[in-house]
Amino acid sequence: MAAKPATLSKLWPNTLTKFWGAQAIGWSVASLGLALLLAQAPAGSPGAVLAGAAWALAGANAALSVLLYRTTEEASTALGLSGVASFAGTTALVHGLAGSGLTGAALSAARTLRLWHVAMTVGSVAFALIKSNKDRLFAQGGDLVRSGMLAGTSRGAAVPLLVIINQGAGAKLGAKVGAALRERAERVAAKGGAMRVVDVAETPPAEALASFGAEHAAYRVLVCGGDGTVTWVLQAIDDAGLEYRPAVGVLPLGTGNDLARVLGWGKSYRTERLGAQLDALDRARIALLDRWTMAGTLPQGKSEVVLCNYCSIGVDAKAALLWARLSKARPALFKLRLLNKLWYIVCGSPEFVLHSYRDLGARVFIECDGKPVALPPGAEGIMVLNTPSYGGGSDLWDEGRGAPLSTRLAHMQTPAADTTPAAMSDGRLEVVAVTDVLHLASSLGGFSNGVRLCQGATLRLYAPEGGVPLQVDGEPFNVDTQGDGDHPLISTASCEPFDFTLTCDRPSALMLAAPPQGTGAAALSDAGAGELAIERGVAAGAVSAETRERLLRDMAS
Repeated sequence: MAAKPATLSKLWPNTLTKFWGAQAIGWSVASLGLALLLAQAPAGSPGAVLAGAAWALAGANAALSVLLYRTTEEASTALGLSGVASFAGTTALVHGLAGSGLTGAALSAARTLRLWHVAMTVGSVAFALIKSNKDRLFAQGGDLVRSGMLAGTSRGAAVPLLVIINQGAGAKLGAKVGAALRERAERVAAKGGAMRVVDVAETPPAEALASFGAEHAAYRVLVCGGDGTVTWVLQAIDDAGLEYRPAVGVLPLGTGNDLARVLGWGKSYRTERLGAQLDALDRARIALLDRWTMAGTLPQGKSEVVLCNYCSIGVDAKAALLWARLSKARPALFKLRLLNKLWYIVCGSPEFVLHSYRDLGARVFIECDGKPVALPPGAEGIMVLNTPSYGGGSDLWDEGRGAPLSTRLAHMQTPAADTTPAAMSDGRLEVVAVTDVLHLASSLGGFSNGVRLCQGATLRLYAPEGGVPLQVDGEPFNVDTQGDGDHPLISTASCEPFDFTLTCDRPSALMLAAPPQGTGAAALSDAGAGELAIERGVAAGAVSAETRERLLRDMAS
């Protein structure tokens, strides 16, 4: 039998999920045809009502097919456009019903429902624009991995590889990824290589590192999870006090995957790219990641935590807190990565009306390198950044990327923080503010940037009265302390006071960055060759762990 064309094989329903996706595509096309046939029906007529229903059904089925076929971020724009069709069709349907003789309470309800669906239509347009616009950021690193230039070869790993998976990260893809990686590990072992796959639910990172490190003098670590899992593994490496500190790569399974974006490993997991990403680890460059100690009086009785990526206070932290509470109370609602992002929007949307932190400047105080920093009037959120990527690929500092609406905030920027680029290994943190949830949404969408406040080597932030949410690396405090109000899930009154200082007093982590895009096989083979030679020298006993770390840090600098 002749092989199916590549384009057809991508749509052919080879699983039950894709079978229903194909049915949804069929119903979408049929509904679209019906809507076009009835498009000329007079307003308020039964035909116009049916046309609106057909448009809504076509959009809903298109959205369903997107979710069933492609649950990765690349499908976000298609999902948003499908939502536009569905909500616009429902708006037309309700509009037709409102003009067909409804009176009194029924007419009032129809008008309210119509206004709601108009808002949802506009929101879907914005969602599609945001997702298409954000792809312009962090595209220069790891292009060869994302474009498939490196095909998976299943050869033995050049350096022993320890893979640590968090099955609970993001959209719960860990089980699927784990099965694929264990199959890969068997093939690597058959070719004389060393690759071990462990699940953090069964083997804590510290135990896995100790066991694998006892067997191999030199090795690399691949973390399959989100930013929180990477932070966990880096902390385990610190706590173990290892003389040989392995370099760490990232396979993005989380919701935001900011660290994976900055290191060039992409924004989400794709099955067809797994082999290429594993092969690229052999060619990876070494990058340094500053790690900051957050010490002082923190919520939940803590006195110290480690910051790798960022922390936030105020409006964005509240959305993260409500998201965490909802996901804990209703885990069934958080099975798809795309829907996880939509729930974040839902959790943040009440602030369009509430403006709970309009007085943030009187509740939270900042000192940068010993000097007080005033918040701009109307600021409702503060972000402290170690890496350029925030909230799933947004550059809030935006010194040179040129967000389309950045000039709107030019008069609010601090002069001392105008032109210095942000970096994750410069021993400095960047502090930005957002004025409200609309500014936050446009910044997270890549259309605007934050108000640049300061850069510094030491930061102090404190909220003596409490009631202000705080999150670190995507993990909010006070998820379980919900208060006794009428709406405990959304109450932030129980958020505790805090007073902490951030200092870069830990060794920078050795991270694996995706190789730069080359122009041919020679360029690809040369990528990361120096780093690989050093690791092999350690394995052979010709290079000490101390010398190896010094050389790798010099190369990264």
